[in-house]
Amino acid sequence: MSTIAVGLAEIGDKRHILSLMLAARFLRPVPIIFGILLATIANHAAAGLAGTFFGPYSAYRGCGGYWGFHS
Repeated sequence: MSTIAVGLAEIGDKRHILSLMLAARFLRPVPIIFGILLATIANHAAAGLAGTFFGPYSAYRGCGGYWGFHS
């Protein structure tokens, strides 16, 4: 349920509107789509790296278990 809520919230994000406008303006959506894809991968990689390095210093331990499920 939360994934659907986040997905719906992201539709109104200004970056999505900007990317649609750029694709429509320049009539070359493929380079814009690849740019967005690369930026998304870089953003997620940076967040994962930050979590890996700084996670052990955090007091938050999550829900426990694999993917948050208790065994």
